Formats: sequence, structure tokens, C-alpha cells
Amino acid sequence: MLNKLKLAVLGDSSTQLLVNAVRKDGNTRGYDLDIFEGEFNQITHLVTDLSSDLYAFAPDVVVILFSVESLQAKFSVTATELRSGFADDQVDEIKRLVSCLRLTGEKRRIIISNFAEMNDGVYGNSSNKYRQSFLFALRRINLELMELAIDNSEVSILDIALIQSRLGRNQFFDPRLYVNASMSFSLEALPLLSRNIIDLISVSQGNARKCLILDLDNTVWGGIIGDDGVEKIEVGDFGIGKAFTRLQKWAKELKLRGILLAVCSKNSEEIAKEPFLVHPDMELKLEDFSIFVANWDDKVANIRHIQTMLNIGFDSMVFVDDNPFEREQVRSSLPDVNVPELPEDPAEYMEFLCELNLFEAGILSEMDSERTGMIQQELERKKIQEKFENQDDFLRNLEMKCRVSSFNTFNIPRVAQLSERSNQFNLRTVRYSEQDVSDIANNTSYTGLALNLEDRLGDHGLISVIVLRQELTDLFIENWFMSCRVLKRGVEQLALEEIVRVARQRDCMRIVGEYIPTKKNALVSEHYKSLGFHHAEGNIWSLPCTDFVRVNYFIERVKND
Repeated sequence: MLNKLKLAVLGDSSTQLLVNAVRKDGNTRGYDLDIFEGEFNQITHLVTDLSSDLYAFAPDVVVILFSVESLQAKFSVTATELRSGFADDQVDEIKRLVSCLRLTGEKRRIIISNFAEMNDGVYGNSSNKYRQSFLFALRRINLELMELAIDNSEVSILDIALIQSRLGRNQFFDPRLYVNASMSFSLEALPLLSRNIIDLISVSQGNARKCLILDLDNTVWGGIIGDDGVEKIEVGDFGIGKAFTRLQKWAKELKLRGILLAVCSKNSEEIAKEPFLVHPDMELKLEDFSIFVANWDDKVANIRHIQTMLNIGFDSMVFVDDNPFEREQVRSSLPDVNVPELPEDPAEYMEFLCELNLFEAGILSEMDSERTGMIQQELERKKIQEKFENQDDFLRNLEMKCRVSSFNTFNIPRVAQLSERSNQFNLRTVRYSEQDVSDIANNTSYTGLALNLEDRLGDHGLISVIVLRQELTDLFIENWFMSCRVLKRGVEQLALEEIVRVARQRDCMRIVGEYIPTKKNALVSEHYKSLGFHHAEGNIWSLPCTDFVRVNYFIERVKND
């Protein structure tokens, strides 16, 4: 089942061929794209006129493609004395476009391209020191677009400048296509542009990759640890060891960003762990890994084990292994796992992996750097659970505490991030930007609930979010999403109790919920039924407040903020 999505593509140059590529790539990645293609060079009209065909189409995602050639044409007709302010004027215009796209109140993602670099040949290298030069203005605009994206969480930047730097100007831009067809990018550039657009769309729809699984021998270090010994593996700042050190540093940076690291190696565990413990040049340490699997079982079985322990989808995983046989075996058996076809020469590993854009980032929060520690705590909980025959005894042993808060400046980024990442326990799969969450917090028709959980082993952080909207005497659950790692620990029962409390405070007679099925949320298909709701019609469930019966749970509720 393909996910239906309405996409608008607007450009100040010809976009027909790119739209075809995006539609094809989208289909490959699981999207049935209904695409509105704006007329050539009509960006301002379509966006600023709220009665235009763009708004009648009501897109979920809007892509605006700017060309450096059109920018340079505007610059060339700007009076010399005004050119020092050219960059500010252009950024102000783009900000106006963003404001217009947000005016209708509909939730939509906005993807704006920055500008490819182009030297107009007027100042040469000295363009960097003269404010009236085109290159100075161009680079200033690209910098300000980064700030614009920071200030508007629903805005993402399609980094055309970076894409051109990878291909080179001569491959990215074809002057004949520009002159004859008003196309600002070459045919060779289309696949990379299309793939990056789909990457941004995919992560906005909650399809981010969350885990990097690494082989060890000739992947994390050079050589075979079982044969060569720890003293002879290649890693460090000399020779080919530098290539493996670069990969380790990359993995370490991903871990700091919140990507989970795992090891899947055919080795004895003791030998596989030795370099992480004693080799002075290892950048990665054992504590950087959420799970470490080294044995002689086949890697497909081990990756299945990793998936079960981490409780994430196979499509959230990237598996990096130097061995072509192992790669093909995993691809054949676990097609949702992303398995890059590594170059034979380790010196080329990092350039290849970086170009694939494997870990497009969505909304980030301060807690991302703590994710590995939280997963390690969760694995410890699973070990403890195995010691208890009775589930209630295990839950009592955890000594859980839950803090229920309204949406506030401290939790808004994390609420938005959880809405973007949650797929399995997500009843309506509504995604929220930080601005959306802030708007909910300031709308008296809404109540937002953010649930944080901790126990004696550590802090889970924000684990569930509920968005409630009053409709006369009904309280409608606009969405309810939760981290799967805390399922069946009583959070669902505590959360329902909170919903009932809000309903009674608002003098609502009935709580109404909706389950909208997707490819990934079958886990919660019976959620409302299990909580005592009555099936109304279609996907709608209801619970009269008078029918609510409290179910015992083993969580201490901490007062609201």
C-alpha cells in the first residue's frame, strides 16, 4: 500500500523533467504522489494569492526551487547603490512566501532550495570582500536561508549548493538546456535532486533511519582481528588506517545526533570487543553501541535479533559490511534494510557513504545525544523482566513515575520530534511542526498532554503525547502517539485517566477517538477497544465519561507543571 501525498512543485525555471523523476522516485520509496506543478516562474503569484490554484490543490508538501541564474538576472538590473542590500531584500521576499504558505492554517511542509554557487566573473576571488558583488550577495542569502529554516520548523532546505559541489558546476548545469529549455539543472543532476527531495519528504512523514549496524573486520578497522590480532589491525592516522578512523568518527557523530549504533560481526564476542577496550587509536568505544552482537550465526538472524531488541522497523536500519556475500544475503532476506554497496577500496568508504545521505535529519532535540544510554537502560530492563514470572511484580519493581505536562517552551521541540518519529503507536499519524505544537498550546479549544516517564533505572524522557480538541460536548482525540518501548507498562491506562480528567474539566460528556490505519500502525488497531471504547462507525470509537472504569497500574503520577 502506497502512502498518498499531495505535493506542489514551484520553480523559477523549468521543472517538468524533475517532476517526472520525483514521481518515479517517490513511488519507489512508497509514496503515491499527486503532484501540482506550478506554471513556469509563477512562484510569487501562486503563493501570495490565497485564491490561486495552489491553495485549491491543498498540498501536504510545497517544494520551491530557486535558480541562481534567475537570481543573477535580478541582481544585474539592481542599481549599483542598492546592491549591498540585495541579499536582505531577497531573503525578505522568501520570508513573505513562507508566511503566506502558513496563513491558511493547514499543516504543510515547506521545502525551499538554496542557490547553487556561480561566479559571474566580475570580481574574481575578490568577490568575497566586496558587498556589491554578486557572489557576496549569493552566499549571504544562503546563510540567511539556514537561519530561516532554524526559525521555522516546518521549513527544510534542499541543499542545491551542496549537490552542485558534489557533481561539479559543469555536470550540474547545462548551458544549452538553460538557453533552449529554461532548465537550470542538467539531466545528470536530476537523480540526485529528486532523491534529496524524496529524502526530505520521507523524513517529514516519519520515515527517518534510526540505526547504523556495523560489521567490524575491514569495515571498522582494517584486517581480521581473529587472524591478525589487535596489534596488527589497521586504524589510526597513518596509511589506510586513516580511512577506517574516518568511518569511526562519522559513526560517533551520528551517535551524538541520536542515531543508534549496533555491531553485527562474525567473530567470537571476546575477540571482537578487544580493540574497543585496548587499542589506543579506536575512536569508537563499547559504550557507544546500543547492542553488540558478535557470534558465528548468520547475519540475517543477528539483524533480526537487533531489530527485536531495539524495537524499530527494518526500514529504520542501515547495515554497512565490506563483504559482498553478506550484503547480498541481508538484502535478499531483509529487503527493507538499507545495505550500501561499499566500494572495494576503504579509502573511498566515506565519500561514498556521505553522498548517499543515509541519515536525513528531521526535528532534533536536546535528548538525542542521550538516546544510546536510554536504549542501554531499556535492554537492562528486559534482562530484569526475565527474572520475574509475574508481570505485575516486574512493574512494581521498576518504581515508575510519570509526569504529565501541558505543552510548554521546554517540551515543544521534543513533542514535534516524537510526532515525526512515531509510526507504530500513532493512532491518526498527524505530524506536527514546532509551530503547530505552539499553536495548539495557545488555542483554548485544545489541550496538549506530554507524558514523561522515569523508573529506578533511568529516565525515558518524553514517551507519549495526546492532542485533545473540544467539539461541543465531545472531546476528540486529534492524535495519540507513544514510544513503543514503554508499551504494556500501564502508561496507556494512566493516559486515558488523564483524558477523562480533561473531559470532565471541560464538561464534555463523551470522548471520541479515531484510528486511521497505515502500513505501520497495525499495532494499535485494537487500542480503543482494549481501553473500553465502543465502536461507533468506520474508524470512530467513543467512550461516554460515565462508562470510564479505572484500571489499576503501577505508576506514580507526578503533579502537572
